[in-house]
Amino acid sequence: MEEDLDRYPTLREWAAYHSLPLKPAYTVAEVALMFEVSTRTVQQWIADGDIETRRVPGRSKIFASHLENILAQSASRTGGQYKNCGRAFNSARRQLQA
Repeated sequence: MEEDLDRYPTLREWAAYHSLPLKPAYTVAEVALMFEVSTRTVQQWIADGDIETRRVPGRSKIFASHLENILAQSASRTGGQYKNCGRAFNSARRQLQA
């Protein structure tokens, strides 16, 4: 399992920065902590189709691969600097939609 997670270097760095474990999928609450936004904001991102989720009994899970893509897009535009997590996400999702 650890070998699979090696495919997410940007997410690994981001999770470590926020003292979160690197794992294959995250809850809405964990993503909210990671991006320093409310759970309602993450739920809105999901409703808008900006974050892909998979329903499991009782909750949605957000895959590491999708978060890696979002963070990598943000890092490429900011030179690797993550100053405001929510702003970084919003900027990356706009770029992905373009």
